[in-house]
Amino acid sequence: MSKKSILHKIKMTVCAAAVTVACVFATVDAKAATCATPTGIVQTVGTENAIQVKWKASNGATNYGVSISKDGGKTWSAEQVVNQPEHIINGLERALNYKVRVRAYNASGWSEYSKPYSVVTAPKKPGKIKLVATSSTAVKVSWDAVSNASGYNIYWAKGTAETKFVGKTDKTSLIIKDIKPNTQYTVEVQPFLKSSNNFYACGPASKNSKVYTLCGPIKGPTVAVWNTTTGDITVRWKSGSVYADGYEVVFTNYKGKKITSFDVAGKSSRNGTAKVRKLLNRATYVQVRAYKTIDKVKNYGEFSKPVAIVPEACVSAVQTSPNSVQLKWKKIENATGYSVYYSTNPNTGFKLLKKLSKSTTSYTIANIPLKTTYYVYVAPTRVTINKKKVEVSKNRIHNVVIAKNTTVVPSVAPTKAPTTAPTVAPSVTPTTTP
Repeated sequence: MSKKSILHKIKMTVCAAAVTVACVFATVDAKAATCATPTGIVQTVGTENAIQVKWKASNGATNYGVSISKDGGKTWSAEQVVNQPEHIINGLERALNYKVRVRAYNASGWSEYSKPYSVVTAPKKPGKIKLVATSSTAVKVSWDAVSNASGYNIYWAKGTAETKFVGKTDKTSLIIKDIKPNTQYTVEVQPFLKSSNNFYACGPASKNSKVYTLCGPIKGPTVAVWNTTTGDITVRWKSGSVYADGYEVVFTNYKGKKITSFDVAGKSSRNGTAKVRKLLNRATYVQVRAYKTIDKVKNYGEFSKPVAIVPEACVSAVQTSPNSVQLKWKKIENATGYSVYYSTNPNTGFKLLKKLSKSTTSYTIANIPLKTTYYVYVAPTRVTINKKKVEVSKNRIHNVVIAKNTTVVPSVAPTKAPTTAPTVAPSVTPTTTP
């Protein structure tokens, strides 16, 4: 055999060997062609005891193996085999962070595990939602913190209608503002645990359908009775709050500084009476507002508009002669004058007897007719408050004093015919204070 032929045979042998090796490696590669590792894992459901995850299907995969870890991937649960690219894992603990991993399988074997993916279960239901504060335009509610919750979804509605989502909070209390007065609301609080992948596992919600606002400004008030001797005063108003526990009546001076106040229990109350001696001889403002007591703290609605009230004078009467009586009173703050009224009936028919200057604080009724009794009261003509003239409050019952003739009439007829008692108003003698 020639040298050329020998070299050709060696080349053919080497090529054949190379082909054989290539075939062997090709066979090995064919046996190792398992599925690609699953990707695109997402959490789609998170309840208190279960989660659901989905992922992108791997080409050629016939099954998937899913396992879960609650210690950050140090240990893993027994693998659960499924034939679809999604799975629900039950029997979990509430409000916890877990890790999930997935791998794919075909006839050639298992793929590598996916990168661990963070998932979460939902927190438990909150405790009772409490109304902790209210006014005519806002309410505050609170609840106990839920273990491991990242935050809370808030839902609310007017009355008992279906609630709507209004926002999230990581606090355990919430103030809802700019709402309607004198209205019932329903508030729901739903805890959630947020995963590092921005999935919110929401637990069951608690509901309170008895969240109330107080009424707006009370209409009124008016003074029905004001006894300027005892200090008793009766204030009336139109009750307007459905959900109030009562009302507060507040008196301020003409500069707005509080003088005193008293409370009247009952949501339907329309008047209140109290002995308030601090108001004697001074003009004031009166306002009324509703209140609701929550955890022993009174929450208030809006005040009524301030109404200026002016008292009658606290008058005393001294008999200075059988047919004369002197009236005295203390100066009423900011009064511009006084008017004396009299009547022969203690309850009605009062007529103006005399107008007096603002510096006059006493007055004598003289020449009272025989066997005559006058019922008398004194009221400021008007009072100036903040440069506005305010008339005296119209009382249903006046605080009268008695002025009468105390002459003793003989029981035996006189020798001369008695003089007829005058029918005109009695003469008077004003006394001016220095």
